Amino acid sequence: MQSHHSWIWQQKNWPEFYYDSGVLLSQIGTVSRLIGGLTAICQTLMDTERLNARERVLVDDVMETAAIEGEILQRNSARVSIRKRLGLPVEHEDWDARTDGLVSVLLDARLQKQQPLTEERLSGWHTALFPGGYSGLHKIRVARYRGQEEMQIVSGAIGRETVHYVAPPKAELDGEMSRFFDWIDTENEQEPLLKAGIAHLWFIMIHPFDDGNGRIGRAITDYLLARSYPSLMELVSFSKHISLERKRYYSVLEAAGKNGMDI
Repeated sequence: MQSHHSWIWQQKNWPEFYYDSGVLLSQIGTVSRLIGGLTAICQTLMDTERLNARERVLVDDVMETAAIEGEILQRNSARVSIRKRLGLPVEHEDWDARTDGLVSVLLDARLQKQQPLTEERLSGWHTALFPGGYSGLHKIRVARYRGQEEMQIVSGAIGRETVHYVAPPKAELDGEMSRFFDWIDTENEQEPLLKAGIAHLWFIMIHPFDDGNGRIGRAITDYLLARSYPSLMELVSFSKHISLERKRYYSVLEAAGKNGMDI
């Protein structure tokens, strides 16, 4: 089994991320101008058009954030769950517990954006994602951090696995997550897009749960963006764009886990 001698959380200055502001802020400025245009478009929509757009985007987000993890959901089940939770009429009942749980997480992240991000809240999200306490055929710890076993991200046939990443040990999770929540709740980045990106990377590197870290990490991204760009989140599914670049997404995460704090 191939491994790596050092991981990002083992760096002395973890988690003090830094970046080339000249390059990154220029790109973010371009994106911010595009966001301004989309926000203006959203404001011109009639109520029914806006509601329909929100429904389509949420359905896309549910389907794609699951697909990134290799999980295929029924699109109609996602639509039914979303319409019921938004108080809209439903023609045909097509309910699925896994889909409904994911819908509840994404709506909570987007709509309850003024509520703080806490361990209790993430535990609620985790329970919604795994209502039966199983991930596939495997029983997992739900609504609590993972156990003493080493958390490895691996691929390949049994006996010839490649280790892509090893997360911090169980003993460090409480401290890591406490620091993460404090950072989320503090005004520390002028650019909301940058803060959302750092938060996503940071959470994925901690990997606190047995399963569901990717979906929760993307929900955290939505939560932070919704605080600054509420209209944008009615028109854009970031998970859909990540899904289109799925291989590159995982490649970037793998590289980040093996490199230093320069993002």
